Amino acid sequence: MSYPMFFLASLFSADLSQIQDGSIKCPVIVLAGKGDPLFPLEYTQKIFKMIQAPYKEIMMFDVNAHLIFNESLPQVLQPIVKKLNIITEKKGLANEKTMDDLTRDFN
Repeated sequence: MSYPMFFLASLFSADLSQIQDGSIKCPVIVLAGKGDPLFPLEYTQKIFKMIQAPYKEIMMFDVNAHLIFNESLPQVLQPIVKKLNIITEKKGLANEKTMDDLTRDFN
């Protein structure tokens, strides 16, 4: 897949200061493809280490994509849904509609 030039430029000029200043108050899950054509794995891990959040986790997928929801949805959706189900169950946030119910149309 090719990416528009304005999209690429915005990635390299993004202000990352807020990921380090403690202003993030919610859990963070970074989703990344191991073969991301824009950001090598080492760069993704470097940025992940910079994130200051009450909880953070990285989910790496064996895909060669940057926009994993657009380019690799069938490979990444179920593991993400499973992770969100686990988190909501641990936090007591589960209700009658599960993530499985909400994502059934994507399978």
